[in-house]
Amino acid sequence: MDNPAGGLPQLPPNLREKLDQLKRLTDELRLDLAGVTAEPVDDTRLPSLKKPINQDNVADIIDALNDLKDPYVRRSGLKIDGVEMTQSVQFYDLHGQGSGADSDNTVPLVAGKDLILRAYVERRAGSFFAPPERFDGVVGYRGKQLSSLNGPRRLQEPAALGRRFIDDSLNFRIPAADCHGTVNFTVRAYEWRPDSRFVVPGRFDNYHSAAYRITAVFREVPRMKLTGVLIRFTGSNQNLAAPTGVDLVTTAARFLPMLPTPGFDYNACTVIDYGEDLTVRKNWDKLLNIIANLRSASTTRTYYVGLLPAGVASLAGAPARGIGRAGAAVASKDDTRALGHEFGHACQLDHVNVNGPEPPHDPKYPDYGPFPFGSVGEAGLDAARMTLYDPPSSFDFMTYNENGPTTLFPTSTWISPYHYKKMMNAIRTTEGTGDFPPLIVSFTATVMLFNFRVHRGGRVEVAPSYPVTGLPAIRDGRPPADIMLDLYDRNGELIDSHRCHRHNPYQDPDGAYLDFHEALPWPEDVGEVVVVRGRRRLGRLRVGGERGREVRVEGVRRLEQEGQGDLARIDWSVSGDDPQEGGADETAALVRYSHDGGRTWQAVAADLREARCLVNLDLLPGGDDCRFQLVVSSGLSAAVAESEPFAVRLKPRRAHIVSPRDGQTFRAGDPVVFAGAGHSPDYGTSADDEVAWSSSLECCGLGTGSHLVRDDLPPGTHRVTLATGDGRGGETTASVWIKVEAAPDRDKC
Repeated sequence: MDNPAGGLPQLPPNLREKLDQLKRLTDELRLDLAGVTAEPVDDTRLPSLKKPINQDNVADIIDALNDLKDPYVRRSGLKIDGVEMTQSVQFYDLHGQGSGADSDNTVPLVAGKDLILRAYVERRAGSFFAPPERFDGVVGYRGKQLSSLNGPRRLQEPAALGRRFIDDSLNFRIPAADCHGTVNFTVRAYEWRPDSRFVVPGRFDNYHSAAYRITAVFREVPRMKLTGVLIRFTGSNQNLAAPTGVDLVTTAARFLPMLPTPGFDYNACTVIDYGEDLTVRKNWDKLLNIIANLRSASTTRTYYVGLLPAGVASLAGAPARGIGRAGAAVASKDDTRALGHEFGHACQLDHVNVNGPEPPHDPKYPDYGPFPFGSVGEAGLDAARMTLYDPPSSFDFMTYNENGPTTLFPTSTWISPYHYKKMMNAIRTTEGTGDFPPLIVSFTATVMLFNFRVHRGGRVEVAPSYPVTGLPAIRDGRPPADIMLDLYDRNGELIDSHRCHRHNPYQDPDGAYLDFHEALPWPEDVGEVVVVRGRRRLGRLRVGGERGREVRVEGVRRLEQEGQGDLARIDWSVSGDDPQEGGADETAALVRYSHDGGRTWQAVAADLREARCLVNLDLLPGGDDCRFQLVVSSGLSAAVAESEPFAVRLKPRRAHIVSPRDGQTFRAGDPVVFAGAGHSPDYGTSADDEVAWSSSLECCGLGTGSHLVRDDLPPGTHRVTLATGDGRGGETTASVWIKVEAAPDRDKC
């Protein structure tokens, strides 16, 4: 057989081995000069940077000899300056465009949440050959290889690249299901030419190519546990129906991409009526107190979300769009901006003093270098919509930026690294509930939910307060206040002292009054509570009296109606009188529900002035030994009664698709968000690995998870189906139809 090298003798085997060894050393030097490491990666199926030397190919031998002559020569016309790893916000200093507040990629990554890799590919200075016009790339990890979301791109000079432009980076989406543990990524960029026979997926033997290796470590963060309080609003001359549980899921899903959590677990919901005028600021405080009572009186600990009907925040003259406190957030269902802000308060974040928010302000909020105070500090990214938030013009969500009309997607408000990390810490340390575990595990037979107001002059006004049992021990992580409660027994001996905490972050410490909500152990023999500020006694409050109140349950009537659900009406009567110093002028009632004979309780209504309550049992877990408990209070005096047991049916999970909407149209290449899960009050929310998505046009399925994004759906009409377990061993499904239209030819970019 003729020698294809044109008569040149073949290389001796030992020389070929030396050339291969030197070539490997050259590759490692090239990686070092590019600012990456040559550590092993877990992706063993990707090709090496350069194919082995072919002894029968003269050009191959000459290339190898050129490399040996000068191992530092820059043969490729492109290079990867670096790779930014972001899920919501990230530190990254691209040619001086970051805040400089921390090193690149130091914002922790959340397990089970989509990761976006932004590879910054630029012209290489001093290249031996002219740089290519266009480039594309792939990322490899764990034996997988993914194409870019936005290639091919035009190659730019380093100074022209900007983090503020989503297409100035070559972007890759790593699915949430792959974001666990430690993952090593190899990002490869290569010259793209539509007529090149060398450019095929998985091959990089064209002349211009570059590689970058980077490691991601994902931190386990629990899903946030949510309980919905769905509010029927009858104030301000309105009569607006309460939102639904699906409305709660839809609203929360919109700002999930901003938060440092992989998703939400939904508890049972409850529906309440609220008829106060929300154009008056103190009535927002009253609504927050109701939500706080419901949360504190419930055995299951979660974040509570009070959801108002759409448009409530747009009422003429309304002084607020929402309100929140530790563990609770309240806003309208159509106001993503406001509810996201209140979620910050639920995680104990304070206001940033930009555009006039109420004090107290966070004095530790950082000044992010060249950007205005209150800036997000680094480029924010909504990974679901692939939209960017630019630090010079975008502000942290705890400011009052964009504090105008309601908006589904704020245009210049996102979360900063500072608050992203603080929220992550709050979610992790409370295990997604909003309550810190106790330092010492203990059990208290009775807890008093003590509600009172301290006026600026020192006068103490007691609101209805509720003694409840069956609550788990928790540690109050709220900031302490300068108010103490001293508990005395009936003989005048001091029993205990309790430090109060800041309750409502919307109340100025120097304002007309401050509200307090405390859950404190309540001994049986407590006879008096003294409210103390410093060394000054503000008020002495007597507990009980010679004549106590009595409450009697008149009955529980089932009112199951077509389309209304399994409704139960509970009526009660109150007798006796118990006047006391500082007490309330009228009684108020707290209603709790148990599905397991009183072992656990969920509060379903609070501060009721009428002796009746309507409850939708379809929103609550079922059982054979269900009952209601009434706590009727006047100040610090209360009477308790329970209903007779009754049965409530168990509800299997039902599948719900939040996104996409039925009939929605997309363009090929655009991100499509698949959000949904199965839920029931008896079997809870489906785990992410139990939620499977499929399309009538995709034979292998779309993926798993309650929040999934796909950027690669083929054109056509898709029947999208969500399938999950119903909690009883069966399956529940939901489907929608969507259309994906063909996009313009990417070759023409």
